Amino acid sequence: MGPLQTTRKQFVASAKRACDASDSCALQSFSPEVALADGEIRAAYEGVLLQVVDVVAQGLEGGALAERRKRAWALLSILSGGVTFARAVENPQVSERIAKSVRGAALLAVRGSST
Repeated sequence: MGPLQTTRKQFVASAKRACDASDSCALQSFSPEVALADGEIRAAYEGVLLQVVDVVAQGLEGGALAERRKRAWALLSILSGGVTFARAVENPQVSERIAKSVRGAALLAVRGSST
């Protein structure tokens, strides 16, 4: 298992999905706020997000860089959305079911099993 897979698994399984909003992932926390911001802020956020995608893509195995970027977008979207949902529900068992589903989908994105 590569370092990216290990890090991803640890993140999804961690308390981050259940932590206080002030301790949560910036990608998951800031995205909805940035969506409501002006063009200058959105452009700055986009630049950083593109850098994050490139870093994640570099950590993925197999395929050309463009294909790995596509998987990186999917992976980041799955993780961010999954954490948002898991943190939003009251029932810890529902949160855990969401996290387990996210793990499976994230593995597909990492492996490139779906396009």
